[in-house]
Amino acid sequence: MLESERFDPDCVGWACLAVVKSDLSAGDVVRGGGNVIHPDGGISAVASGGDLVVYPDTSGPHSRDLYAVRRNNGVWGAPVLLTGASTYQINSQPALSVDGSKLLFDCDNDISDVGEAIREVHTDGTGFRVVLTPDDGPGPRHNPLHSPDYAPDGSIVFEGNWDGETVWRLPVGSNTPVKAGAFDNDNSPCVLPDGQIASLWMDRPDGPSVHELKVMSDSGHSYFMALTGVDVYDVGIGCGGATPTMDVCVQDVNGNGIGDVVDILFTAGRPGCAPYLSTVVDRWRQPWPTPGP
Repeated sequence: MLESERFDPDCVGWACLAVVKSDLSAGDVVRGGGNVIHPDGGISAVASGGDLVVYPDTSGPHSRDLYAVRRNNGVWGAPVLLTGASTYQINSQPALSVDGSKLLFDCDNDISDVGEAIREVHTDGTGFRVVLTPDDGPGPRHNPLHSPDYAPDGSIVFEGNWDGETVWRLPVGSNTPVKAGAFDNDNSPCVLPDGQIASLWMDRPDGPSVHELKVMSDSGHSYFMALTGVDVYDVGIGCGGATPTMDVCVQDVNGNGIGDVVDILFTAGRPGCAPYLSTVVDRWRQPWPTPGP
């Protein structure tokens, strides 16, 4: 997804939001209620398949809001306001879940800041909730939390600044964030489909102290530099939806050792686990595999 003057005459002279093929050979201009879209303030997000787009705009009840628009049978529908329940004026930096059912985003009251807190909402505008604020961390309130993203295991990865800019993780079911690596000046993380974390790191040993693209393991114990010597403009990066791994989706939920309807319903209801549904169905009334050493 990008902003371009190509693909539609209405975009000439003022770039519009468009969903394009990976080789840029063809594209479809995103429309909301029949009108082309000019995002205003921050990045946009697109779901897998390209039929759901979330974008920022300044025409809503706050200084900046997020809207969702869907494409059905090749036709884009009317925009849906997602951040109407927000108590913040600036709502930006959306990151979609792998199934497109919900998103995380930054909130702030100062347009010059990058984010104060992290919120979540469903892409139909329901289920608005507070995920984390600076008061929820292990140190004094110091600086914003921002650039949240979903990991394959359902945890939330983000940048925090309780003791310097570092990457943090909020585990599933927990209210206590933990560090996802021991890298200082580590910014704007996003999660790759295999769980690795990409970020813009400024502290590479003997490096030029600019935003270089780093990719580290989900534990943060190992990493490699994907792009060095280039100062990547730190407005946020996107990694695409993080697909859950099999061990997350396929489980003997009730521990009875036999594949049953409880296991099937668990996989069917877990976001992003649809590709593994046939696997768990095949285990119907079969002994559950014994974990290896």
